[in-house]
Amino acid sequence: MTKQQDFSMWSVNFILFCLANFLYYGAFYLYIPVLPQYVEMLGYADMFALSGIIVLVITLAGHWCSSVIPLSWKERK
Repeated sequence: MTKQQDFSMWSVNFILFCLANFLYYGAFYLYIPVLPQYVEMLGYADMFALSGIIVLVITLAGHWCSSVIPLSWKERK
């Protein structure tokens, strides 16, 4: 067998990675429809603007964390 035939993308780590991403994005998109009602319940008048700011902060925090945290332990010094 050649080296290319031995390679399998569907390893345990890859499946766990896909599952973690699916659950993360699933949770993220489950609360987005509820967020404006929650903000309105708190008493804010412009609920859509505040909801957008909350989603923006969460998105920027995720991008910042992905640039700070190394992808593997081998990259750490």
